[in-house]
This record gives sequence, C-alpha cells and structure tokens, in this order.
Amino acid sequence: MINSKAKKIILISVLALLLVAAIVLATIFFPFGKDKKPSGDKNKKPGNTVSDTVDDTDDDFDDIEMDDDFDYDFEDEEDNLIYLNEFDYFSHLFTYPANMEEDGVLLVNRIYLAAHEKYTTLAPPTTDKEPLPEAQVELLIGDTNRQLSKDAKALLEKNKNKNANDFVILEKDGNIAINALSTAALEKAIDYFMETFMSDDYPEMEKGYCYVYQKSPVIKTAQIAGVDFRQWKIVVPNGCSYIYTRYLYSAVDAIREATGYEIPICFDTKTSASAYEILVGNTNRAESTAVADRDSYYIKQEGTKLVINGGHTYSLSRATKAFYDAVNKAVEKKSEKLIPVNMSLNGKYEESDTDYNIAFADEFDDDSLSNWINRPGYLNTVTGIATGGTVSFAEDERVRYVKDGKLVFKFHTEDLINWVQSPELVSRDRVTYDYGYLEMKAKLPKGSGVYPGFWVARNYTAYPNSPEIDLMEQFGVDNQFAANVHLWWYVPDATNKLVSKHINKGDAHWFARKITLPEGETLNDEWHTYGCEITEDAIRFYFDGIKFGEYSLNKDRMDMFAQLKEIRIGYNKIGVNSTIPMPDKTTVSEFEVEYIHIHQTKNLGQIADHF
Repeated sequence: MINSKAKKIILISVLALLLVAAIVLATIFFPFGKDKKPSGDKNKKPGNTVSDTVDDTDDDFDDIEMDDDFDYDFEDEEDNLIYLNEFDYFSHLFTYPANMEEDGVLLVNRIYLAAHEKYTTLAPPTTDKEPLPEAQVELLIGDTNRQLSKDAKALLEKNKNKNANDFVILEKDGNIAINALSTAALEKAIDYFMETFMSDDYPEMEKGYCYVYQKSPVIKTAQIAGVDFRQWKIVVPNGCSYIYTRYLYSAVDAIREATGYEIPICFDTKTSASAYEILVGNTNRAESTAVADRDSYYIKQEGTKLVINGGHTYSLSRATKAFYDAVNKAVEKKSEKLIPVNMSLNGKYEESDTDYNIAFADEFDDDSLSNWINRPGYLNTVTGIATGGTVSFAEDERVRYVKDGKLVFKFHTEDLINWVQSPELVSRDRVTYDYGYLEMKAKLPKGSGVYPGFWVARNYTAYPNSPEIDLMEQFGVDNQFAANVHLWWYVPDATNKLVSKHINKGDAHWFARKITLPEGETLNDEWHTYGCEITEDAIRFYFDGIKFGEYSLNKDRMDMFAQLKEIRIGYNKIGVNSTIPMPDKTTVSEFEVEYIHIHQTKNLGQIADHF
C-alpha cells in the first residue's frame, strides 16, 4: 500500500514530466524570436526587429519583447524600405550634439568620412544647434536634442538599468537615430551601422526599423573600498596628462564591460565634491597630498576618498597603471571587490620595457633655454606669413624669457616701426625625435590678433617634401584651437622662382580638428595640455588627456610623418596687413608654457640628442 508521502512524490514527478513535455512542444511549434540572426550573417538582410539582444556566449542576436506601454510605431510590411543609396545620403545631414565630448566627435567624423569617400559632395557634419533646413532628413549621432534621439535614449533606459554597453538604432519618417549611453557603446553602434547599412551587402533599411543591442553584465554587483561602485567618481585636475589618464580610461572601460555601468571621470573645477571620490594627481581637494620626490607615487584610502598621486606625470602614470592592474585583475576573476578596503601602495618610477618612459623634459627650471635656438634665418627680419602681412621674429628678452619656472612669450607691437615682434624657438640641433608622445602644458594668450602655435616638423632643409604636425594653433579665438597635419613642398612660380606650397593631409582635406570650449570658458584662464602621439601606424591628438583626432599613416603618403622631427613653439605670427584684425599698439598679452615632455618606448624611436 502506498503511503501519502509516496503519493506526493509520484504526483510531483508526473507534473514535472508534463511540464518538460510542454516546453519541448512549445519550442518546436512556437520558436522564440522571429528573426534570429548571427552577427555578421551576410545572407540575411536586417529586418524590422522590435529589439535585439546579444547572447554573450555565442554572439547571436535574438528578438526580445518590449513593454506594451512603449508607444513607438513600428511598420510590418516587408517591402516598406528606405534605400540608403546616393540620393538618401545626399539628403541626410549628419547631426551630433553641440556639447558632445571630443572623443564622440571623433566617431562622428569616422562615419561621415566613410560616407564622404563615396559621396564627395556630402555636407559636413553639423551640431544640433543649427536649424534643420526644410525637407531635410538627419542621421542623428549621439544624444542630440531631436525627439528621435530622445526616443532612442528612453528605449535604452526603459530596457534595463546598467546599460552603458548597450546601443539603439531607430528610424522614423526618414530620420535615423544612433544613440548610446557611453562613448564606447556609441562606437559599437557606429561600427554596426557602417557594417550593416553602408556596405554593398546591406543597402536598405525597413521603415520603422528599431534595433537594440544589449550586453548582460558579468559582474552584477561590485564595490570599491567596500562601497557600491556606482557611488564613486574619478576626479582629475584641469590640464591633466594623457600619460596617466590613459590608465584611468582603461580601468573605466574594464568596469563598464563587466558591469554595464560607467564610472564618470570629472575635472576638479567642474564638479562639486561628493562623498566617494577617486582623486588623481594634484586636484583641488584637500586629500590630494603633493609628492615632493618626482620619482615617487602612492595609492591610499583617506576616509571616503581613494587618493592616487605621484611627483611627476611619469611617476603618476605608474600609479594609475597599478590602479588599472588591480581593477583588471578583479574583473578577470569576476570578483565583486574591484578595489579592496584600505588599499595602500607606495612605489618608485622605474623604466619599462613595454610602456612609455620619460625621454625628454624641459620644465624651465632655469633661464638658460639650452634646449632651444631662435628660429634661424628669420632673426630680426621681416617676412610674409600664412595669414598675410609682415612680422619680425626677434630674440629680444622683452618677447621671450623664463620666469618662475615658466617659459613666457610676450606679445607687443613696435612703437616706431609698424611690425609685430614675434618670438619663435626650435629644438633644431638640440633635440629631435621620430616616434613617441609629445605634450605641452600651457596657458594661451588672450585677444584678437594673437596667434600662438606648437608644432613639429622636419628640418626645413628637408624640402621639397616636409611634413608638419600642428598640435595647437590659435587664431585669436579665446575658447578655440585647431590641430592639423600638412605636407609642404617647393614649386616654381611664373618667374621660375621657388615658392612653398602645402596641402592638408588625411581628413584635414575636409575639416580641421578643432576644440571649442563651452561658452564662458577660455584657454587663457587655466592650464591645459596639448599632446600628440606618433606610432608606426597613426598620429593621435589629445587635449587634457582626451583623444580628439587620429590620422592613419598607412595611406596617402602619410608614412613620411613618422620621420625625424624638431619641435617648434612660437607666438604672434599674425602680422601687419594680415587677414586677421591686428591688435592695437597698447596690447600686451602672454603665452605661458609650464613644460614640454616627450615620452617614448624602448622598442620604438629614441630621442636623437645633439648636445
């Protein structure tokens, strides 16, 4: 006789078998997802999917159901297509947010240039501040102020909380929005869009198209020093260096990839103090204790602050690398403890076989200027300049000198002669280099008619093919500067006299790399860093540690830009009768330089030192 306990076990077993059978039948007759498509499947055109999600194990894309109350209209007709052909590319404006960070604008340039290669009359990208012309449609990149971008952002935020790895692509009335909640995810979105809709394989998109990419977190909860990591932010000083911020961004990337949440990196003067901060370098927070020894660095917890500092940019870079290594090790182990409680680390700078090492540093501790010479051939002479007019290049100590550990270029006009006195220094026959990272920390001058510059070039005797890389040129606009690459050569004019010519290289054919600070901010009131990294395959520009420009050295005669260069720094090349308005004779302004550094790796491009 079967007792009551045995009956219950039998009943549960039967019900379990029935449930398994029901699931199997449902899978056969009602498969989940109507348009399952492996990433990169070139045999299937993208359909009108409501939303797709990534499977972290096999990288397949499946449809997922959205909430019923999300009021977005979707078209279902299979033949209801937008053809992204020549006509549509001509009609689409590439629009991005006016307040987009430099690394985001770099992504806008990438997708624009990909389209421009085929459609050369395509209008340049524009910000969302510009009014939309009548009968025009837009390709909206990032979080613009247009309603379609807002719809896309709302979709991501509604889908799940930790969404910094996710992106969305929406179409409505011919307009297309590409949006994400982090720059890294926006880069993935642009890459996906270019591969899917800007190649010959995928020339069309369905009307009402909506595609959501989401990545499941590997680490669902995490702590820094025992506190939920989402309460922390990283604080750096204005004018920080790429040499140490690169590891901070790598740490943020590792955390975002594992958790789906991005820890913000903020400048100390632009964010109010909060309870939990990772302080890097000499910030304006009281806990950021300075380091007297240039080669020393430390990491330690001070109450609710984690403080990272070093005596120099190169030693601080070793500290931020140690921070990144700790984070990355925790992520690889899928540990919830990204940084332990009461972390404490002290170290000394040591040269690395693989990382950047300090190769040259002029910090203007004395007034000798032994690393520099005045621009040869132009001393106390009048010459024509790029903006028109004439200028006198002078070695007079009134216009360039060292004071309080700063190199100072001082602008003034001659009282009796209608010239502009303009100092220019070069490192020729002192220091030249080929590969590496060059950086200047400076405070630019104010006013119309001033023209500071910082650039590298091959010796002018290397004409007729001489490359020039401009890290910074300012044309009298207090909150803006440009970076560019040129190639110079000599050609005979009508009288058979050799005259110099130049052309902008790379995407500088179409638009220069420009940085414009927000309204109310200038490049004169605070210190900023201007950097350029030259490797075997690329030139990259940085401003305050953030990349804003990149040029490939693998095409279009760009390889010569990796050849030996000298450093040049100058001021006030806008001369009399220039195309830019001249300042009056009472104008006095200063261009201050705190340091010039070169960092190099051991295996690529050492300093050529001619002392």
